[in-house]
Amino acid sequence: MTSQANSDRDEGTETKRVSKDEAAFILGQGGRTKAKLCAVSGAQIDVNEGRNAGGASGGSPGGSQLRIRGTAKQRFYALKYIKFVIAQRLGPVKIEDTSVHDDLAILVVPADTVSFIMGKGGSYLRLVEEEWQTLLFFLSVNPKNPRVSSDPTRTERLAIFGPDERRRRGAELKVMAAIETKLPGHFTVNVTDFEDSEEGFATDTLVLKDEDCSYAIGRSGATRRKLARASSCIVEYVGRIAYLCGTKTERACAREYLQWLLRQRVGEHIHVEHNGRQDVTMLMLSSNFVGYIAGHKGSALRAIEEETSTFCFIEGTADDSEDQKPLLIFGCAEDRRVAEGLVWERMSEKFDDPAVADE
Repeated sequence: MTSQANSDRDEGTETKRVSKDEAAFILGQGGRTKAKLCAVSGAQIDVNEGRNAGGASGGSPGGSQLRIRGTAKQRFYALKYIKFVIAQRLGPVKIEDTSVHDDLAILVVPADTVSFIMGKGGSYLRLVEEEWQTLLFFLSVNPKNPRVSSDPTRTERLAIFGPDERRRRGAELKVMAAIETKLPGHFTVNVTDFEDSEEGFATDTLVLKDEDCSYAIGRSGATRRKLARASSCIVEYVGRIAYLCGTKTERACAREYLQWLLRQRVGEHIHVEHNGRQDVTMLMLSSNFVGYIAGHKGSALRAIEEETSTFCFIEGTADDSEDQKPLLIFGCAEDRRVAEGLVWERMSEKFDDPAVADE
């Protein structure tokens, strides 16, 4: 292995010799495994195949060379994750001391859920890895032939690797949510409403009513994702428990948005004291514009939310006598700015197009 560092930016390049079979495994189908390793580590990884892959440093014919570019920390993580990927090609991965890894979370799961969580050919774990830019594998479990156990007390350990704690936690909750569908109450039987006092990254929980769950998730998870994006907080539902993970401010926003959403479900009027808030933009809409801005069953406003990663709603009820109604747009400043622009564009359509003037 050779190393060339750039001291000014702590960036450099390292090379590693691997066999042709190992190189193919690192690349993966369509280059997906290599892309995953790059996303998780933050390094750029190139695979140079063939007789001259070693360049001036030589190398055995038919071998391949990995070129890993990035900061020292990115290269360190990339080499470590490459080692784990290669180990999976031959059988189960073993880690003697998990405490030495600052980029690792361990999730203990019932042994009889391993095949369910892996999915066909490991497909479900790959989806979680892709969504959260993490590396997941079961320790001491052969991915090609996972053990089937009928003992409800047996457990296995799922390793979740990635330098970013937030992404590791998101992946962990995604797997917990899947297991909870197979074994209701496994993770949540004793979980109650909880707000952590920690200012930094932590987890709050909120117990949902049965009738609120599907509404909070939305079609194909759209509502959950909307709340997460607008609050910059991880929002995941494990059974009937909403897990909110982020800084204290992010968790508070996510909890508030979710509670407003659930109150809207039953037709409750929501009033927000927006003065002094840093997460909201308010637009006053003339009452004759409200229906057009919202669209049929709120579809136009939902489309703006989807495009801009915001959470929007119009205060008041359809049958009140107010001449103007506040449209509240929640999210980060740039996303709110874009959403506001789209609202004004839609209002201009109603002004300018006679075909919609009376809608």
